[in-house]
Amino acid sequence: MSFQNAVLGLVIERPGYGYELAQRINGRVTGLAVSGTAVYPALVALETKGWVRRRDPTARTGRGRIVFDPTHEGREGFDAWMDHPSPPLRGDLRWKITVATFEKLPALIEQTREEEQACLDRIELLTSDAGGPLDPLAAWAPTGRLLLQRTDVKELQMKIEALQEVRATMKQALRQRSPRG
Repeated sequence: MSFQNAVLGLVIERPGYGYELAQRINGRVTGLAVSGTAVYPALVALETKGWVRRRDPTARTGRGRIVFDPTHEGREGFDAWMDHPSPPLRGDLRWKITVATFEKLPALIEQTREEEQACLDRIELLTSDAGGPLDPLAAWAPTGRLLLQRTDVKELQMKIEALQEVRATMKQALRQRSPRG
């Protein structure tokens, strides 16, 4: 659903076709290689929901470009997705940041706070059951479990740092765009 909404956000920003939308996603998200063939199922699902429509309704197959436009319902659905907090630790926030407009930054700032708190809660849970020192000579299962818990904690700590940086950058962008008094 998040990927579909990110695609929808790009269509709202500027209508397009699958390959072109994939290029726009790849230009915004490093380390991800989205193909046009990955975007078309999202566009078809959005079309089924009535959130996008084909510019030429007769264009169903073939090699021609099928350009998609957003509908009023699609704009409303996108706004609701952007404004509504996502389930924590699922990656929705990454997609929202990718397709955000300045008007959506205040809601995203709050969502980064909520995501950070979810990370802190998860770290607390993981470290409360951290066990003792590693003993690779003992049974491997408990050692492997401890290693994975420690890895999870480090990943969450890095995510917290990234969320703090994103939040600070969004706040700075809003300050710079606000009228000077």
